[in-house]
Amino acid sequence: AEIATAFRVCEPRALGPGPKSGFFVYVLEGMPQGDYPSLGFPVKKACDSLLEAQLSNGSASVRSSRLVRAAAGIAQSFYGSTGRGCVPYNVGGPGNTPGDGPGPSPWGYQSCTETLHAFSARTFRDYRFNLTGSVELCHRLYNGTVRPELAALAHQFGGGYALAEGTAGVSHLIWSQGTLDPWHAWFKNMSAPPSQLDVHHIIMKGSAHHTDLRAPCSDDPVSVVSGRLLEEQIIRSWIQEASTAGVSVEEALMV
Repeated sequence: AEIATAFRVCEPRALGPGPKSGFFVYVLEGMPQGDYPSLGFPVKKACDSLLEAQLSNGSASVRSSRLVRAAAGIAQSFYGSTGRGCVPYNVGGPGNTPGDGPGPSPWGYQSCTETLHAFSARTFRDYRFNLTGSVELCHRLYNGTVRPELAALAHQFGGGYALAEGTAGVSHLIWSQGTLDPWHAWFKNMSAPPSQLDVHHIIMKGSAHHTDLRAPCSDDPVSVVSGRLLEEQIIRSWIQEASTAGVSVEEALMV
């Protein structure tokens, strides 16, 4: 009861035992991609908070209580429940899938159609991807109207690697990646696309998940500031190219 109160969960079962026992783990999994300057770099804040509690004076039980309170504060900040209400049971989605998955949100719907992430988790928890279980969950969520198609993007565009490397034959693309973003891992072995395709790779050191697409912040890394400028130049050149060819701006940005 003490832990449930500290974490401010609406239902104690969110903390386990059961499929939702990864409540705090979900925070640790999701926080790195949102490590934005505008939010005060929450990953560093979280680490500092936990270390301060762990290294504080007092008995083992006192330090444990401080760690629980520190972890609870991190979770409340992540879920946006600081100072108001409680955290609902389904914060990790119906399947509690790492990186999100099937659910009632727009991302959850996409998981049930074309972007289901077929990967497992081993660092923070032992999660094993189960296609059958995901298909059944999507069936229940959307009354049998959709079904996950793992190869949907590959069928339509040739897959992510083909798009980014230019082998899909699709031009006028910008691929921006932040080195702090966990999703950046797949980009490390990417080959450079042919220059004539107008496909651009922009690597932003010290940036989280698409910091470049967020509102500018005075603490943005130099890599993000320069990345935004480059993206603007590229897009302006596309618009100029299209206008010269007699194509509308709307059509140009849909290429």
